[in-house]
Amino acid sequence: MAAVTETVVVRGQDGSPHVIHAGSEIPEWAEGQVGDHVRAEPKAKPPARRQKPKPDSDDDE
Repeated sequence: MAAVTETVVVRGQDGSPHVIHAGSEIPEWAEGQVGDHVRAEPKAKPPARRQKPKPDSDDDE
C-alpha cells in the first residue's frame, strides 16, 4: 500500500466520509479514490498497448 502526501477525504462503501491524514497508508477500499497527485508513490501504469501494423493495401487496380 502507498501513503498519501496530503490529508484527503474519501467516501466509504456506505457513502460516509473518511479522512486519510498525510503520511497514512491508503486502505485497499480507497485505492480508486486517491489520485497520483497526493500519493507518495504513484500507481504503476499499465504498459502501453501497441497498435497492430496496418496491412499493406494492394488497391492499385
